Amino acid sequence: TFCKERGAIETKRIGLSEICARFLERFLPKDDTVRLSDWGAINLTDKQKKYAALDAWAGLQDHQNVDSVKNPTMAS
Repeated sequence: TFCKERGAIETKRIGLSEICARFLERFLPKDDTVRLSDWGAINLTDKQKKYAALDAWAGLQDHQNVDSVKNPTMAS
């Protein structure tokens, strides 16, 4: 929603991985075995912790990148 509201993307259906590719020119790995694992577990695995940390970092970087540009141009 943040990127959509600022005109950085054309639809809300674009995921964080695609947003990272467009604005940070970086690949954000989205391993389905980790993404779809048990996030309600009392103890998260190291892979889950790394996944969550990368998601948080990427979200912050994208937020700062899009927010710093008054009129971001949509990448093709």
